[in-house]
Amino acid sequence: MTKPIVYKKDQILYSLSVDDDGKCLIDKYRVSTINKNGVYAILIAPWTWINKAAKGKTFSKTKDFGWASDIPSWCREYASPGCNFHDLYTTEKQAWRSMLGEDKMKYWEPDAIDRAQKCIKRALK
Repeated sequence: MTKPIVYKKDQILYSLSVDDDGKCLIDKYRVSTINKNGVYAILIAPWTWINKAAKGKTFSKTKDFGWASDIPSWCREYASPGCNFHDLYTTEKQAWRSMLGEDKMKYWEPDAIDRAQKCIKRALK
């Protein structure tokens, strides 16, 4: 069993997603809440994070407004107390490595697997 990671509020976590054509994308999640029930992370995207600068207001430290009120469930991740997130990593490199050697690609088309593996190996150089 792996040692649980100590998460901090506003910490950025990374996840690798690969589409059917083998195109690789890194998604960023921000730890939004840490409490006795667990750790919650939300996908950083235009529909989940509202920027004050866009509304003509600024906050001196981060220039951010905050989370949107209606975040879809597929944009949220949860980890139980003492457990790690599944498929969320503390560095981009860990996210890229997570796809190598996994059985995640076994049902894909062979040419999509080749494109994804080339993309991942290029990112790890």
